Amino acid sequence: MMSKWTKYGVAMVVGMFTAVSFAQESGEPKTLPLAEARASIGEAVKDPATLTATMKQLSPADQLAFVGEVNAAISNMPGSNEEKAAAALNANKAALKGAAPGNVANVLAEVFATAPVETLGLISENFAADLFNRDADPSHAYTDAQFTAIAEAMVKKIADRTAASDDNGVRSAFGMMMMVNASNGSIENLSDKLSESLPADVREVAKTEWAPAATGEDKNYEDMVAYSSEATTEPNIPLALQLAGPQMLDAMLSDVAAGVIMNNEAATPILDQAFGGFGENVVYNGDASSSSTSISETTEVNKQPDDVPWNPQGYQWQK
Repeated sequence: MMSKWTKYGVAMVVGMFTAVSFAQESGEPKTLPLAEARASIGEAVKDPATLTATMKQLSPADQLAFVGEVNAAISNMPGSNEEKAAAALNANKAALKGAAPGNVANVLAEVFATAPVETLGLISENFAADLFNRDADPSHAYTDAQFTAIAEAMVKKIADRTAASDDNGVRSAFGMMMMVNASNGSIENLSDKLSESLPADVREVAKTEWAPAATGEDKNYEDMVAYSSEATTEPNIPLALQLAGPQMLDAMLSDVAAGVIMNNEAATPILDQAFGGFGENVVYNGDASSSSTSISETTEVNKQPDDVPWNPQGYQWQK
């Protein structure tokens, strides 16, 4: 006959296994190792839904590595420039959709650092039209000063990330064009302000030649692509858009806005500091200065309340 203590021990073991099983079934999904995610790159390039699902399972740091490897695969794929541009647009938009909270700006910088240069005209123009458009989300209204601060922070992040690239000037300039177009022409001399974050060798040409060509009615990125040491020729953007298919409208500006400090009060959530920082400067609006930040500097005392537009409340597609 089983003793009282034996029965008690068996009950404990059964209870432990039951608890572990319940935790595995009802708990948060495990983080997907990057090595396993690499196995899905081929499918992810073809299917944006697969790419988004994979991104959501990766750690914030691995998300950046994965985006870079996806773009490398697109660079090496056969086909026309238009086919590559369509694939790059869909893949990188899907990657942003799956980015961890607070990691959107970093993923965006990775996009501009690793996507084929000749595809960045289509990417920057499409992202400007919806993802980061000033007027895309009626629930968040930005003043000229606020939008300028956001744009400056984003262009600087892109410029910092692309600094080691041979084509850092062109890549960061495409980031500048994205934000100029995202303003819908509502801010005078915005390209002059944003060009200050670009490498010195392209600052003047970006301001006087590239920006006017990329922000008029007939946008043209030929000179920018030609300046690149690695690009081929600019794809036919209307044709590339047809190949890319219908584009869903998603507003993401509020997420990257959370990484900008306004009126000398830190608005960046701790999660964004942990995964969104990587040592970049944080923009201040008030004294126009910048300063490095860290997790320890973002406390409950100096964070802005949750009900201000600088803290993200979720996008249309986010639960």
